[in-house]
Amino acid sequence: MFRHWKGLLAAGLAALVGGTACWARFGETSRLVLRREEVALPAARPFAIALFSDIHLGRNGGAQLLRRVAALIDAQQPDLVVFAGDFFDAYRRDQELLDLDELAAILAEIEAPFGKYAVWGNHDRGGGAHRVYGELMERGGFILLQNQAVALPDLGLVLGGLDDALLGRPDFSLSLEGEELRVLVAHEPGPAAEQVPGAHLILSGHTHGGQLGLPLVRDLLLPPGSGSYAKGSYPLGKGRSLQVTSGVGVTKVPARLFDPPEVVLLQIVPGQKSPS
Repeated sequence: MFRHWKGLLAAGLAALVGGTACWARFGETSRLVLRREEVALPAARPFAIALFSDIHLGRNGGAQLLRRVAALIDAQQPDLVVFAGDFFDAYRRDQELLDLDELAAILAEIEAPFGKYAVWGNHDRGGGAHRVYGELMERGGFILLQNQAVALPDLGLVLGGLDDALLGRPDFSLSLEGEELRVLVAHEPGPAAEQVPGAHLILSGHTHGGQLGLPLVRDLLLPPGSGSYAKGSYPLGKGRSLQVTSGVGVTKVPARLFDPPEVVLLQIVPGQKSPS
């Protein structure tokens, strides 16, 4: 009798592990969810930012994935769209799988009345992608911010973007001075949160939420540059906050668990004093 129950238990555990692995590989990665956050900031008016990141197009996703992301963003009718880097996974390896004309056309279909902006990710700097990423984003209607800031007076906003912290040359002294709301986009959250004190809000990706969002395991799987930030909203003190998206795609391990692909819609509402 004991051997019988032991065998049933082993079979049940094997089925559970196998089912979980299949879900992580095929189920979770095929999802795409919208995460909504309301953020109180010293804004002149309410507006919405659609934030997406880490698509990692290549052998684990191509034009069809990007088209789903674009459709989800457009359905929200955001005022501003921000891409936080890592459009490609390993471009040199996967370039035969990707039609740049098609990808640029899909990006161009995304609408935002106050503009579309992007920054470099480490996978856009590495793997051969640096040769095509800037031109692709420009063709798709995105302004690539590389240690630059732009004023968006109709939103009462100064928007800055840093170069990638791992493979680029970020300028952490980038000036975001002014009375306006100050938002910074940086692919890796750790260095930006620690070294750029002037932004009310920092928007980042890179972490994939650990990709396998299991207790104790997630922190071990965060890539360099993540700092102590995995996913979601983090108060940084003195009226500052950080928003990290776990992104859309996968890299290295083609699986996600308790961490579905996401687009983040940030509803900015007036209601917080400037950082002191």
